[in-house]
Amino acid sequence: MDNHTSHETACNQTEAWSWLYAMQPFYMCAICFLGILGNSFVLVVFLLERRRTSVADIYLGNLALADLLMLSCLPFWIVTIFNEFHWTFGCTWGNALDIVEQLSTYIGYSNSSLNPFLYVIVGKQFKQRARDVLRAASCKRWERSRSGYSSGNVTSRQYESTKI
Repeated sequence: MDNHTSHETACNQTEAWSWLYAMQPFYMCAICFLGILGNSFVLVVFLLERRRTSVADIYLGNLALADLLMLSCLPFWIVTIFNEFHWTFGCTWGNALDIVEQLSTYIGYSNSSLNPFLYVIVGKQFKQRARDVLRAASCKRWERSRSGYSSGNVTSRQYESTKI
């Protein structure tokens, strides 16, 4: 008895791969279309709403944005699977797609872990304190740029003339 032939008949990979190439792009197109439609609807509702003060609103808006970012990568994978996993978009698009996928994953994870901690455990005052710190930092940066001391633009003569 030949083990090689019995193994091939037990696991026919050709049928599985041909099914994947034929059916998987269809399912992924449906997921992509419904995902873009649903997440866009969520973002439009949040943008048209007057008040966005609840933690759940901010959480769901960030999650919908991260999902849209991830869904923007899906058409590339649909074409790749349809072409039997032959990447046809070149190295530049491949690197850009990897960056977008990593970015959307990081946004999703940080949204899932940091938002509840910052807004529920730390408290509502965190948002106001963070806004005040960012406002002060940007005002200080603006003052420095108006007086000619933006980073990299300071010459030794300017520095010596303003020494105390």
